[in-house]
Amino acid sequence: MLGIPNTKLAYIKNKYSKTAYQQKPSVTSNPVKKFNNYAIQRLCRVPRSLKDQTPAAYGLAYEEVSFASADQIQLKGWFVPAPESNITVIVAHGYRSNKSGNLAFAGWLQQAGYNVFLPDFRGHGQSDDGKGTSIGIMERLDLHGAVAYLQARGQENIAVLGTSMGAAAAILAAAENPAIKAVIADSAYAQLYRSIHTQVAVTWKIPRLVAWPVAHYLYRVIAHHHGFDARALHPVNAVGKLAAGSLLLLHGEADSLTEVVNSQMLQARAQQPCELWTLPGVEHTKLFKARPDEYKSRVLAFLSTVKWSGAAATLPAEPDPVVPKLLKNITYKKELLAA
Repeated sequence: MLGIPNTKLAYIKNKYSKTAYQQKPSVTSNPVKKFNNYAIQRLCRVPRSLKDQTPAAYGLAYEEVSFASADQIQLKGWFVPAPESNITVIVAHGYRSNKSGNLAFAGWLQQAGYNVFLPDFRGHGQSDDGKGTSIGIMERLDLHGAVAYLQARGQENIAVLGTSMGAAAAILAAAENPAIKAVIADSAYAQLYRSIHTQVAVTWKIPRLVAWPVAHYLYRVIAHHHGFDARALHPVNAVGKLAAGSLLLLHGEADSLTEVVNSQMLQARAQQPCELWTLPGVEHTKLFKARPDEYKSRVLAFLSTVKWSGAAATLPAEPDPVVPKLLKNITYKKELLAA
């Protein structure tokens, strides 16, 4: 199925099943465990935002689809086809949003000749929960699943336009998956704990110096809950693995949630050329709202420079077997690797 032994598939299915992690946290008198449970509920279990709007509101034909993440969580999405195109842009939403949150991108991308795929990440929209959201780290596995689904449809040329959490997940996924030819990262974080730090300082109204240890602790709680390596999985560590010229960074200079220094760090570590477009006075993920025409022109100009495989509208005989290969590089818990 995904090139994993059946014992490991069974382990993944059990550990990441919807039912296993939709139980209420266990009652405990330990104050540390109480705080950790509270943090997981607040950070990883987000309210479901289920907007009624679909691509039809933009006059777009679309398909409702189901697919599985690389760790076998069942996900939902919309596929918006463009006539005779084998180039697809995955539009990856942000934290506490869903696939309808970035519908404004679908129309002009489709009109420019790109298929558009809008998935719901785990724990968001109509997708299954798994262990809830990881705010971008495990969501890279959702993008691997989206790529495998698109390849099964004959789509060999794939890019990701991600906002916030979706941008970070896109960088992490592209570093592991060569089938992702290009990434547009709007308001990405360089390290998740940096974004948590800013939000803790602003939300709790505490000094930024005090917020640092809190942010690091919360990040480690999330990492332990999801079972990923807290030291390794940072976009700033992964970005150098993307091919030169395959990354476009976008960021508002007045971003108070994920400060612009995050994209500056990513640009500094990326292979060059790597363009970073910033605008003063623009908040988190608001570049498109502030300058829609310039946003479109910059994104489309960037996509026109990507070296796509084969001629547009030419379907490959078979999808590339990317997912079995990339799973060797995916970090799971030690118990999984030993299973």
